[in-house]
Amino acid sequence: MALEFEKLEAQIVELGEALAKRGSSAAEELRQVAQLLSQLDDLDAIWEQIRIARQNDAGFRGAAPFDEPINQPIPLPELPPRATLFAADGSQIYP
Repeated sequence: MALEFEKLEAQIVELGEALAKRGSSAAEELRQVAQLLSQLDDLDAIWEQIRIARQNDAGFRGAAPFDEPINQPIPLPELPPRATLFAADGSQIYP
């Protein structure tokens, strides 16, 4: 049985278009999430929602922020001058 490339071409084009749409929708979702996260700096409003949840459900178990906004960026630590990496799953790590 021979492989019919003419039939494959249409499917490959279709897959490419679907992946392009998926990529653009993922970018849009990321933009929306970033916008929502930027609005989460009102700790009083967050704590009020937590109080309501705990009042309505005595068994409520959820995360609560500390005294700093949850959208505050945290600087990355400095990179070590040298590091050794191990791939335990059998994959390779190229320098």
